Amino acid sequence: LDTGLEVQFQGIKIIKEKETLRYLRDKDIKKEVFLKFENGNLNLQAQPKTNQSVIRAYVYLKNKIFVNAYLIRSGLAVTDTSQPFRQKNKFLELEHENK
Repeated sequence: LDTGLEVQFQGIKIIKEKETLRYLRDKDIKKEVFLKFENGNLNLQAQPKTNQSVIRAYVYLKNKIFVNAYLIRSGLAVTDTSQPFRQKNKFLELEHENK
């Protein structure tokens, strides 16, 4: 983000790193994004961080494209089954549809 904070996509694991970076650079970098958090709290400062500058979030573009879900649909990511989260069933369904 332009604040220096890095966002880790909540609920997914990137499996094709180069292709994902290419997509993000070509399509999403420099665009306004909206973040939604697992705990429902909209206060960015109140979110748990994986380290000092990384936060987990659901990422949406201004046109309401759900980037986390898009990455799964595109085969660039898979569902992170190592932890519980609200969108887990939706992500697993998208992953299953993609096969």
